[in-house]
Amino acid sequence: MSVVIKAIGGRNLAAKDSTGKSDPFLKISLASNPKLKVKTQIIKQDLNPTWNEEFTLPLKDASKEVLNITCWDWDKFARNDFMGEFTIPLGSITGSKDEWFKLNSRPGKDDKISGEIHLVISLSGQPAPTAPVGEHKQEKKINVEEFVGKKLTECFDIGKELGRGAFATVKVAIHKKTGEELAVKIIERGAADQNLIREIEVMKKVNHPNVIKLVAIFEDEKFLYLVMELVTGGELFDKIVEKGSYTEKEAAVLVRKMVDAIGYLHEQGIAHRDLKPENLLLKSPKDITEVKIADFGLSRMIDQSKMMQTACGTPGYVAPEVLQAQGYGFEVDMWSIGVITYILLCGFPPFYAEELPELFEQILKAQYTFHEEYWGHVSKTAKNFIDSLLQVDPKKRLTAKAALEHPWLKTEQSSAPLAVSSKLKETIIKRRETAKANTMQV
Repeated sequence: MSVVIKAIGGRNLAAKDSTGKSDPFLKISLASNPKLKVKTQIIKQDLNPTWNEEFTLPLKDASKEVLNITCWDWDKFARNDFMGEFTIPLGSITGSKDEWFKLNSRPGKDDKISGEIHLVISLSGQPAPTAPVGEHKQEKKINVEEFVGKKLTECFDIGKELGRGAFATVKVAIHKKTGEELAVKIIERGAADQNLIREIEVMKKVNHPNVIKLVAIFEDEKFLYLVMELVTGGELFDKIVEKGSYTEKEAAVLVRKMVDAIGYLHEQGIAHRDLKPENLLLKSPKDITEVKIADFGLSRMIDQSKMMQTACGTPGYVAPEVLQAQGYGFEVDMWSIGVITYILLCGFPPFYAEELPELFEQILKAQYTFHEEYWGHVSKTAKNFIDSLLQVDPKKRLTAKAALEHPWLKTEQSSAPLAVSSKLKETIIKRRETAKANTMQV
């Protein structure tokens, strides 16, 4: 028997040195055998690290075993600073546990501790090979510092083309040292407009498992190269149509990940402003809930004391306050999540009209219904969740933090199939027919 621990990442870790930045890593061990330990790579100068590392430890009796996790700030002189700890009783786990765990201080210590660690824990009934005492050997990981002062082709082998636009091409980029496959967006320097510059600035700042990650930037006289995380699952809605059906339980899981990612962005002072199905991608075709938020061309970095004024977004997903042009804040993203959740559960949008003035009138009044034919099998808590987001008054709308506490995202949902595939296919076709003409980007 064994336990598999996937260390996804961390957020809001407290800095432990005078620079305000730290180099965090995790140590993971079993209470019954503290000498048998594993540790993650060191993430340089990042208080919101992404590790995405998986470890396996052998177990004798999971019901009596406890995982010990400590977070450290690496120091080159080996005087590592303690950043927090927590424990996980494996007896409380049935199947798997995917959760953010809060860091705690050590008993009797006065350290100022903050931050959370995202782990996925699962138990395996198969006998695990005996691991050697001491640190486990780690796979080679990409170190972004190696890119400084180098050309793209010195660090990556460029592979097949993945897509092409008017001014950019996306290709596979294979890291020469580790063999890891990433994506590189190759952009003509003359096409680097304000939206692209804004997108780069935002992506350089964020690090979350459900947000597309920017790994490195290269440039030469002709092109700008953005090396990013490779996602191969395509658009979320396309995958649902291809799958044929999915469940309310799956819908709740992926919405929770969306809300968690948006909450993280808001904590960083970033409003996405253009959440829509086309910007929801899947990490791989294997898991419909591993959603990744993309496209930060319309995003803005703001603070709570300021409001945005620019009318932008995609009709059908924009909040009423954007249309009213009276100033708006982070709440616009939560309205968009409400629209997306509605579509996920029935296959068609809450607001739809052939002409934009009529569509905007529906949005301004929040005129939508839960048609019994399509919503009779959906839970009341799901409908309440949507109602709590599609509030005309942004002050009454759930924040990301409050949404994560809503019963629909905290309790187990039905595993009965949702018959949304055919309606969703129609919605996708209509959306793509009108997307180019109707997108506002001011």
